[in-house]
This record gives sequence, structure tokens and C-alpha cells, in this order.
Amino acid sequence: MTNQAVTVVWFRRDLRVHDHAALYHALMQDRAVLPLFIFDTNILDSLPETDARVSFIYNRLLVMRQILQQHGADLLVYHDTPLAAFSHLLQTLRVEAVYTNEDYEPYARQRDAGIADVLNQHHIPFHTYTDHVRFHPNQVCKEDGQPYTVFTPFAKNWKRLFMQDTLPAYPSETQLSRLLKTTFPFPSLSSLGFLSQPVHVPAANL
Repeated sequence: MTNQAVTVVWFRRDLRVHDHAALYHALMQDRAVLPLFIFDTNILDSLPETDARVSFIYNRLLVMRQILQQHGADLLVYHDTPLAAFSHLLQTLRVEAVYTNEDYEPYARQRDAGIADVLNQHHIPFHTYTDHVRFHPNQVCKEDGQPYTVFTPFAKNWKRLFMQDTLPAYPSETQLSRLLKTTFPFPSLSSLGFLSQPVHVPAANL
């Protein structure tokens, strides 16, 4: 790979390079940025080989990769558990920081806590951002700080906060020249253990 110090942006649910909070913040610091995606075997190993969701993700990654390559960059892809992938990554790259958008599913929280522990052992900061939801879950709470258990008051408070706030802008697509200039091999869908399924993927936003 490279001995150059890099910042890693870990893509998960957010397979785009435009209006991307973590990518934007990473690109605004002074190191080259390396995009990363992990085909998580903790999840994939339990799926059928004809899972259309995997085909959609795979094809979306191809679109992303096409955009990255327009800027001389590429997407580093692992097919492994996240812990194993990061263990290998830290052995082969000078990772100075990791940026990602928050994921709130129970497994995702556990996964990210484990990765944060590994990075902390190497004194590598782990930056997370609110992106695929409008508000962080802790932002829309009752006056005593507890989460809502009834939808209607939650919805009223959400709408009130939405009307008071300004939608943040993360024009990551304008800073892609700061990406690490490199190329990586890209796995085939069959090498991941899946068969291609007919799915509709939007064209690359070039």
C-alpha cells in the first residue's frame, strides 16, 4: 500500500461521495483521505447467495468507485469482520484518524465500540458524525432527557426542532481532489459468495 499518513473514511450505510458529513470533515483536514468499505462477514455469512441487498450495495460501490477514479483515487474494500479488517489496515497503513457516520442499530453500536477500542489502543482518534438521520437520537428527548415512548409528542418535538434549525451542508463532492491517489483491486460479487441480482442503481453523479 503506502507509507503516507492517511485519514480513513469508513463507509457503511452512506454509499455516496456527495453531501457526506464524515467524508467532508475528513477532507477538510491536512492529510490524504482513503475511502474504506468492509463487506462484514458477521452479517454476510448468514445471508443467501441471492440476497438482492448485497447486489444493490455492490453495484452502488461500483458507482462510487467510478467517481473516485475520476479523481485518481480508489476505494479500499475488505471482505472480513471489521475487527480483522482494521487489524490488517493498521499493520499496512499509517492511519492517523478514522472518520465515519454514526449507525444506531444494536449490532452497529457494538461493532463501533469494538473498533473505537482498537483505535484507542493505537492512539488513533475515531470521529463520528450524524448524517443519515436529521437529528442524533439524543437530540429529540423529553425535558428530563429521557427518550419518548409515545410517537405524537416525539413527532411534535422533532418538527419544532426541525423548524428552528438550519440544515447543515457538507459539500464533500467539491473536495475530492484531497483523496489519496492510489488504486486497489476490487472483488467480484462471486468472490464474496453471492450471485448477481437485477437491481436498479442510480447513475454516477459525475
